[in-house]
Amino acid sequence: MVNKDLSIYKRARDYGWVPLSHFKTGPYNSITDVSGVLVGHVTLIIGEPGPIEVGRGPIRTGVTAIRPHPGNIYTDQVAAGVSVLNGYGKTIGLEQIRELGKIETPILLTNTFNTWQSADALLDWVLQENPDIGIISGSLNPVVGEANDSWLNDIQGRHVNKTHVYSALNNAKSGFVDEGGIGAGTGMVCFGFSLLSYSFVSNLIGYYIVNSLNGISVAMYTVVLSPVLADCYDEFAVKTKKHLESTLIGIRNLF
Repeated sequence: MVNKDLSIYKRARDYGWVPLSHFKTGPYNSITDVSGVLVGHVTLIIGEPGPIEVGRGPIRTGVTAIRPHPGNIYTDQVAAGVSVLNGYGKTIGLEQIRELGKIETPILLTNTFNTWQSADALLDWVLQENPDIGIISGSLNPVVGEANDSWLNDIQGRHVNKTHVYSALNNAKSGFVDEGGIGAGTGMVCFGFSLLSYSFVSNLIGYYIVNSLNGISVAMYTVVLSPVLADCYDEFAVKTKKHLESTLIGIRNLF
């Protein structure tokens, strides 16, 4: 595990370089601006960058825990909702949230292949405080989101374990939260090139103009690019013998 001192880094907002920068943030510019919300990270960076060796590394992954409040979330549940962007995730626990509109565990984020192990660890963590679950009271709906970090991380090795999950949960805090390549985001790669255009927007008119242009690009993508890109991507997958959705998303976002 590693700890990063991110206090030396500045946000884009600190340079006045952000869309709609006249909107004010909360004191922490974080979800911890919501009273009671706690965030914890465990970051795993082991081994030198290089080819993936299953079970050995390199390891570039982690887990992030979000606690809606510091109390017993199972007995003091909070309202929750679900919004799906692309339907490609392996998130655990969404259906019950849709049905009941509330959440009864903290939220974990980790790599795709550690989703189920992390959910099991989250179950154990909640049972420690609520030993009657499944005996006297009802069952439990753990909530775990995921991200594919297989480009940089030995994802098959599933290196996030129960100890890491407990550490992220028990050390979750309010106030300023560490950001960047840490926790569940350690091994992620950003291919969102199309977002670059927003970096130069400083007023509402510019925001509308950029959104209009993006709307045109989305229409062109839907009508023209999708079938062409599909053929190109198939050829790429055959030649490299790799199927990485991040590559497809990167190419798509560029347009």
